[in-house]
Amino acid sequence: MEFICILTIYNMNYKSSQTYQDIIKSPYFKGNRITIIIADNSTKNCDNRESELLQHHIYQNMQGNKGLAKAYNASIDKIECAENKIVVLFDDDSHLSDDYFERIEEAFIKSKADICIPVVYDQNLDILSPAIETKWNFHRVHSFNEINQTNIDAINSGMAIRSTIFINYHYDEHYFLDYIDHAFIRDMKKAGNTVFISQAHLYQQFSILSDNYQSTVQRFKISKKDMKYYYGTHRLHYNYIVWRRKLKYLKQFKKIACLWI
Repeated sequence: MEFICILTIYNMNYKSSQTYQDIIKSPYFKGNRITIIIADNSTKNCDNRESELLQHHIYQNMQGNKGLAKAYNASIDKIECAENKIVVLFDDDSHLSDDYFERIEEAFIKSKADICIPVVYDQNLDILSPAIETKWNFHRVHSFNEINQTNIDAINSGMAIRSTIFINYHYDEHYFLDYIDHAFIRDMKKAGNTVFISQAHLYQQFSILSDNYQSTVQRFKISKKDMKYYYGTHRLHYNYIVWRRKLKYLKQFKKIACLWI
């Protein structure tokens, strides 16, 4: 199998990315079985264009921060889809297990699945992904026995997808940052594609967890737009999630302004 890793970068040099450093250490990269697409969403020059001079690297300049969906689609358009090619999505701040690509390849061979996901841990070493999708929300799991093909959900980071999926699928560019992964898994399940949990591990610095009030406010404003689009006409549940998040921030930052974000 050949792996096409889409690494989305924002206002940093690609070589400073923990994810990038883990990818290039992999025997799969050293064995010429990985191509890295640097999807550069930066709003300033971080010297990422130099990556296009490297072997097995492709540079995709997004000309500013156009969001994840557009970065994914522009990167996918550079790929020649084939049965032996696997697209893997990465954030820039993830830490991969040493056997990550080996376990992902093993999972595809064993399961014949269309999508294979790693077990993603957050800063507290709690399982962040996979998760369970309920009628209106998403919940973390305590046991993988809770998950089936109907309720499975997963985040983008580390998600591995057969490239042939993208012959007839592009990400919905209404999404900027959040809910794009939930929408993708929802679309895949509706299309009858299968999702398999691999034994690969990934450790994620979850960016929504922040002690900085201003960055939290900015992040939440973006999240609200994506959330509103995802839930569509189901405004009651959208409002419930928004207010639950506001109350969480009120407790965290002790600022009454949180209620007007």
